[in-house]
Amino acid sequence: MSDSGSFSGIVPEDRLVPPGRLLACSMTLSANNFEHIFLGALALFVVLECVLTMLQTHAADRAARHLPEPFVGRLSEAAHRKAADYTGETAQAALLLTFLGAAFALLMTFGHGLTFLTALAMGLSSNMLVVQWTLLALLLGAAALFEFPFGWFARFRVAERYGYMRRERGPWLARTARETLAGWLVSLPLVALLMALLEATGEYWWAAGWVLWVLYLVWRWGFSTAKGLFWGRRAKPVDDPELVALVRDYLAALGIEMTDLCIMTRPRSWDHSHLVLAGFGRHRRVVLFAHAAARLTRGELLALLAHDVGHIRHGHALLRVVLFSLVGALLFWTAGQLGDSPEFYAGFGLADVPLDRPGTHAGFMIACAIVAFPVLFYPLRPIVNLFSRLMQYDADRFAARVARPDDLVKALVRLHRDYATTLAPSRLYSLFHYRRPHAGMRIEAILTRAQKEGRALDDARFPYGFSMLLSELDRPVLERSALTRALADESEGSGTEHAEVLDEALDNRRYAVGLDEGNDLAEPRGGDGTHDSDAPRRASSGSRTANSETVPDFLLRTPSKMPSVPAETTDEANEDNDKTRKGDGADTKNNADTALSQPGAKDF
Repeated sequence: MSDSGSFSGIVPEDRLVPPGRLLACSMTLSANNFEHIFLGALALFVVLECVLTMLQTHAADRAARHLPEPFVGRLSEAAHRKAADYTGETAQAALLLTFLGAAFALLMTFGHGLTFLTALAMGLSSNMLVVQWTLLALLLGAAALFEFPFGWFARFRVAERYGYMRRERGPWLARTARETLAGWLVSLPLVALLMALLEATGEYWWAAGWVLWVLYLVWRWGFSTAKGLFWGRRAKPVDDPELVALVRDYLAALGIEMTDLCIMTRPRSWDHSHLVLAGFGRHRRVVLFAHAAARLTRGELLALLAHDVGHIRHGHALLRVVLFSLVGALLFWTAGQLGDSPEFYAGFGLADVPLDRPGTHAGFMIACAIVAFPVLFYPLRPIVNLFSRLMQYDADRFAARVARPDDLVKALVRLHRDYATTLAPSRLYSLFHYRRPHAGMRIEAILTRAQKEGRALDDARFPYGFSMLLSELDRPVLERSALTRALADESEGSGTEHAEVLDEALDNRRYAVGLDEGNDLAEPRGGDGTHDSDAPRRASSGSRTANSETVPDFLLRTPSKMPSVPAETTDEANEDNDKTRKGDGADTKNNADTALSQPGAKDF
């Protein structure tokens, strides 16, 4: 009996579905599944961002009722209330960008935007490699144009309304347009090179892409600090034998051999750092950034060094590479499995992908990934951020064990930049949006741990083999005159942008964002706590020291014979009370022109 005859007694012949039509039905169903998965992920993305924005706004409003204790004396209640309002508006502006991203994803998929761009690219060339390159170039350009006006509102207009924007509208727009255009133009040859490499690897193009990703991670968290940026001519040796000996002896007690101590202005790509231990293994070059040298005492510098040593001793750089390599492996493997599936492309509205043509078709997959993967893998974001944040807390625990906890707390307070946004953001919002915890969260963890251990904040438990007079810990890292001389050569012949960076590093009025000019709590006070009427005159003369700023009373828990902070303050309070910027981090652009648009700061 034939196969068809075997079904005749079960299903009438007029009800049988031809094999070709059965395959088409299966294909349609699979495409519908992809469509439903994407729409569900997109809805989850938008709803969660709405909920997180409400939590952030309410957290900022609650926090405005009282200042966190570590920041008392740093800004007025009016400035704190203003920061809460600004935080709510920036969160809502970020939500606007979320809606924009969701609309762009829908336009490119179910609005057949990718289909239109593919048809346009195929009309320009018959070479599939050129078609894929053109598609990616058009997609990146469309995304930049789509985002530009809304990005102006979220990153400029809101800050301008609150008085936090430091540039005029015209120059800001011109600069942003130049940077956007330059980024797009730079991406074109890189995309072409990537397409050629992936095409050469054949069906395992996704594995080659993952290898390139891992190599980038190794460079970013390994070779770039060891043999890259921090070995250029801008890094100048510190001409202070006592400071060099202090840092060398302290690091030696922690198992690190210092090869050199240098100072330089902070590169824009390292906006989260205050110093770097560059190199491999035990041999490290210490690169201290100018803004930290201008504000810290030597005890606080040791606490920062201990924090970075904690990262080294606990292998955090390797853990970062492993984590992001695994995340990259998941993304590239998913792309490789779906890259030759017509159902996948049909599910995202791209039904005319010429899969019958020879080649890997990696460019089509990458185009879909650019649009869809940020939404599909959105739930991974808090997991990755949590991992990075735990490493910061771990390094803080190590630093508190081998240095004075109050020095670590004071360093966090002094170097915090963003008073324009709330000092107590929503923890859940922060977890979804920043790879680093807010400075206030880190300070709270340090104080809580010290309280549980019954340890005084001024208890100095330095590592075995290191000793020094406690009074030396309260000296400034470098006197202002020595710091100016060290950076003099760097400023010579530099461009306007670099001169602005140098000025920001040394001038707290430019370093800080969010403190009112007329805030009496931000003005220096005399040793008796009264208003110092001579402060403005001294401030204009530039006579400032790093350890003379106003510090909250709860940090002054040191023996009376040897206070951590001198009782008499000078006009440094006028400078450093004006400081701060954002402390959470990751993914927000740190622009010297304005306050960061999200709460938190990228601290060390």
